[in-house]
Amino acid sequence: MPHKKAHKWARRRITPMDLELDFLDFDLSDPEGPAGLERQRTLPEIMPNGDVILVVGPKKIKIQLSSHLLSSTSPVFAAMLGPNFREGNLLRESQGPVEIALPADNAKALWHIYNVLYGAHPRAHKLDTDELYNVACLAHKYDLVERLSLAREAWFADADGCTFKSTEENWKMLLAAYWLESEYGFANLSQRLIEQPKQLLYIHGMETPDQVLGLKLCLAIEELRANGHFENGLCLSCFNDPETEGFYIKNPGCPSKFGCWVLP
Repeated sequence: MPHKKAHKWARRRITPMDLELDFLDFDLSDPEGPAGLERQRTLPEIMPNGDVILVVGPKKIKIQLSSHLLSSTSPVFAAMLGPNFREGNLLRESQGPVEIALPADNAKALWHIYNVLYGAHPRAHKLDTDELYNVACLAHKYDLVERLSLAREAWFADADGCTFKSTEENWKMLLAAYWLESEYGFANLSQRLIEQPKQLLYIHGMETPDQVLGLKLCLAIEELRANGHFENGLCLSCFNDPETEGFYIKNPGCPSKFGCWVLP
């Protein structure tokens, strides 16, 4: 594996710019009347003239975007805003912005995604573990992974030197790398778990939203541990290949550019 270096997120000094940009950590619990509630439920604007307002999460936080941006970046939103769904019909009949409720989604994650895709806000490239995990979940759900390929390179650029406070944090980052299809992140973050054989992973696998994926990751990591490959990580291509017979041996013809050092 490449030489481990200190992860810049772990020890990076908090600057005035960080404090200025950390405007998403607002409190919705005690607004000052209806005006305060409406103000606090609206994140910093991305597209103030957009014809769609996403009302996201249990706190109904509003994110204003355009139907064109949503449809051109996500096949899921394209279908939702098409003629076969109520949201699409409302959009065509309305004279103003149409509100679309997404009660099960994470507002901060969706805001970060569309700031990457449209706003290019610097805060969107400085995500902590939970933020990146939530972004990855939504990117996978709304088929936005390919659109985030450039941001993905920045998010996992230091995956070979990550330091984590807990196994849970490492596991979340590994899932984020998987959902965002980061070969580099997946290899390095899985290696961090492989090299710690006393860390039990079953509970994390069972608590993964996609439980089949979680348990498959547990199996793959334990296979490398059992075969003594503590310096190697998992190959994303081999992990996803239905022809894979063992996770500790590289598949013949593996297309991964990391295959030469991820597995023996």
